Amino acid sequence: MSKKKPLSERIKETEKHLLQLKAQEKLKIQKEKSRAAAVEKRQQFAEAWKLTREKDAHRKIQLGGIVIAVGADKLDPAELCGLLLTALRNLPADRLPALKEIGISYFEARKTARQTQ
Repeated sequence: MSKKKPLSERIKETEKHLLQLKAQEKLKIQKEKSRAAAVEKRQQFAEAWKLTREKDAHRKIQLGGIVIAVGADKLDPAELCGLLLTALRNLPADRLPALKEIGISYFEARKTARQTQ
């Protein structure tokens, strides 16, 4: 025959079991929070990566448009690369502002010509 445990002992065992269950629940909640934070971090990274790629693509499109606008699209890609490398190697840094002004003037004249047509 099995002897019943006293009520006080059964209460202590039940309280101990309750504490274990609460600890398990707390651990589960912590893991869920951690997973949610990781998911959010991945989403933020993906969004930042997407924006970076979009900016990079936009810049490449702009540069391609410039190549076409000045008529350099008729050059072979290797010729264009060689031309740019030669210009960069032989260009003194103090000439950049003047070249920028030439470019701005060119684009403004192009814009004006398009508007008058």
